[in-house]
Amino acid sequence: MMPLLPFVAGLVAGAAAVSALRGARARGVMDDTGARLRNAVSEAESGVRAAAQSGLAMLRRVAPQAEPAVAEASEASEATAAAPAATQPAAAKKATRPRGSATSRVEAPAAKPKATRAPRKPKATEAET
Repeated sequence: MMPLLPFVAGLVAGAAAVSALRGARARGVMDDTGARLRNAVSEAESGVRAAAQSGLAMLRRVAPQAEPAVAEASEASEATAAAPAATQPAAAKKATRPRGSATSRVEAPAAKPKATRAPRKPKATEAET
């Protein structure tokens, strides 16, 4: 009888909730909440678009200013390349292969079969202890 009481209580609570949600007052509250959510999402979308546009505009303004720095760096690398090889320090990093090349892949060893567990011992009963 006891497990039946929570089930009946849940049915009654569910029926009360459904009847309350079908009422005019609940419908008005849900419509108002939906309108507020749509308004908030619209404002958030507008804010994200404005931030993206301002970020793109900033990148467009910064890109022409970065070009002289690139030109200076290329001039410096040309000057270094023209210097004698004896004065240049040795490269500290070894040359690596591209990540996707077939020769750089290492095959993993075959997986060993998983060991099976021994069956569990039955628990002692009160009569055995």
